[in-house]
Amino acid sequence: MLEKSVPYYIQITRILRREILENRYPTATRMPDEKTLAERFGVSKDVIRVSMRALADENLVKPIRSKGTFVCERRGGKGGRIMILSYHGALHFEAIKNGVEQGIGDRKLDLMFSSTSSNDLRAEKEILDHLKLNELSAVVAAPVTSMDGRDLDNAASYQAIVKSGVPLILVDHWIDSVNTDLVAFDEYGSTKELCVRGIEAFGNSPMAFFLPRNSYLQNRISLARIRAFDDILAEVSPDRIHAIDIQTSGDQLEAAALEMYEKFCQNAPETKVFFFLNTTMAWAFYQKMREAGREKQIEHLVATGDILRGDAEFNEKLFSNYRLFDGFTPAIREILNARLSGEAPVGHHYKKLLPFTFMDYGEAQHYFNACLARLVR
Repeated sequence: MLEKSVPYYIQITRILRREILENRYPTATRMPDEKTLAERFGVSKDVIRVSMRALADENLVKPIRSKGTFVCERRGGKGGRIMILSYHGALHFEAIKNGVEQGIGDRKLDLMFSSTSSNDLRAEKEILDHLKLNELSAVVAAPVTSMDGRDLDNAASYQAIVKSGVPLILVDHWIDSVNTDLVAFDEYGSTKELCVRGIEAFGNSPMAFFLPRNSYLQNRISLARIRAFDDILAEVSPDRIHAIDIQTSGDQLEAAALEMYEKFCQNAPETKVFFFLNTTMAWAFYQKMREAGREKQIEHLVATGDILRGDAEFNEKLFSNYRLFDGFTPAIREILNARLSGEAPVGHHYKKLLPFTFMDYGEAQHYFNACLARLVR
């Protein structure tokens, strides 16, 4: 029974797509003619014609003049396995794996796992280029990106998966040239929200933004956060916030901390509230201030946190939001289930951008401890 609230051709396309993907109509078989389908669904042949055209656009069927419409051979997406490729540690990998398992549901599919380091492009390419795509129903991958300022990636290898017809879901990182499903964090929106919160909470105290301007931080995540900082600075009066540009490479934390400290002393020595792209740089700066005996000048450190770091004194001053990977689970489940069931049209891509969660240190500590406890059960 078709619903009146949804266009009939959309519902019929979904039903026929699912039946084709479930092999009710095997490859090379002829689909029922327009009259038969019109009678089955209680609609006109014109509606059936629109639905069949949509299926043809997805390369699921092909009309042949004077013979009828036939089911196409499908490339990829037919195997009995799903590959998870990730560089994440156990805590974050668990959220990805849970999403995949829930998306599979009761389907008889096996899971394959492969891992690499967060910046080993060569190892990732070796794995991707040797996948047996005809054995896979989907690939869920956290893509590696280089950390040398050029933001290199294995776009060509991922594009080969897309072209094969195997559903691909990218997680945490994205690749601009590969148009596919994506589950990642809203780095720009979340960073901007944190800045707004910090300014509203501590706007009566002298504030400074540390803005890395070096080639090392030309990766997508850092650029999104820097853009949020720049947009905030453009929206507020310049006499409220000192903008301090940093040139030292972020992989040289000791040198970066020294540069931040020296420029703070030169340009904004009365500052009491400091904004950073991440808690790694905040902690490095705090340690430098402690060495100089000036840590008590700091009222608050505003920074995005991936994990907990620092000591009790540092965390008392930390004002942060966190990237909680638990959000990956429902997003991956939804997308993978839609792909495996055939509900997701070919050519349509899901883009799930997850917000960071604002927490004080006690809440964050409780959250991460709970996650760790799950792993050791």
